[in-house]
Amino acid sequence: MSRKSAKQIVIEAFSALSGDYDVEKVKELFSEDIIQHGNLPTGRAAVIASIPKFKEAGVTRNTHRILEDGDIVACHSTNSNGKAVFGGIDSIAIFNVWRVDKEGKVAEHWVNLQPILKGPNPSGRTMTDGTTEISDLDKTATNKEIMTNFLETIVIPGHWDKIGTVLSPEKYIQHNPNVGDGVETLQAYMKKVAEEGNGFIYEKLHRVVGEGAFVLTMAEGKQGAVQTAFFDLWRLEDGMVVEHWDVVQAIPPAEQQKHKNGKF
Repeated sequence: MSRKSAKQIVIEAFSALSGDYDVEKVKELFSEDIIQHGNLPTGRAAVIASIPKFKEAGVTRNTHRILEDGDIVACHSTNSNGKAVFGGIDSIAIFNVWRVDKEGKVAEHWVNLQPILKGPNPSGRTMTDGTTEISDLDKTATNKEIMTNFLETIVIPGHWDKIGTVLSPEKYIQHNPNVGDGVETLQAYMKKVAEEGNGFIYEKLHRVVGEGAFVLTMAEGKQGAVQTAFFDLWRLEDGMVVEHWDVVQAIPPAEQQKHKNGKF
């Protein structure tokens, strides 16, 4: 009997944790020493301890996209009915990224979340709608390389005038809640927030996860003066980005974190 894929394991683990609230299944699928990079302490016990409050609150999860890249699985979801656990915020857009170990257990977890505070963006799009089907599996490596180079040679140096060499000028679809479609629209927005002192400064690319046409980049930098995590999901066609989703979250100071593992 062959081992389940990392994606299958994560789907089952995710359901046990935040759908079925199945403690025994969580014990089976999560490593006892799971390494956390989010708002939980390291260890399976903390995962189990979080279940009752989510169950009592009635938090619901809708997962829109799941990417598998070796032992890493990235999930793009919406969590709703979360006022009791999200500080009074009803819904959040969230990326959960999981590593599955050789024993088939979830062994490491990264997360980035952002409140959904407004309706559709200027182009009528939400933070999570759009294309979901994974295609172009034969282009995974190429697309990851394109996006790695894009972050390292254009975004991190701040060459926003050159983004049209990778973002399609004809097809670029935007799901950021504050920006409409189009490369020029994005450039104008980035210039505006920079002039207001709240610009987006990417400083370091930590991880790239891809499957087919979809590539998730996990980077850190600053929004204004605040240290920030940028999780960006890109969809490519013929070597150009045609669709983009993102979740942006401030990184708490080290002394406020519940572990010593860092955000990344």
